[in-house]
Amino acid sequence: SEYSQSTASEDMAEVFSHLMYGNLPNKIDPILEKKIDFIKDALLKIDNSFILWLKKLKLQLLKK
Repeated sequence: SEYSQSTASEDMAEVFSHLMYGNLPNKIDPILEKKIDFIKDALLKIDNSFILWLKKLKLQLLKK
């Protein structure tokens, strides 16, 4: 979106929002996958018991 193109932090905020609400696209390109992994890893460093309950990506995230 135009909002996410303004700064890197806004982009990550938008990706995080989509993660939390489970409304990511069916096909995830390599760039988006890296952003998701970055956010997931950062969250787990803050709280290693944090669970991302995602409808579309739950199985993919649990594999890693």
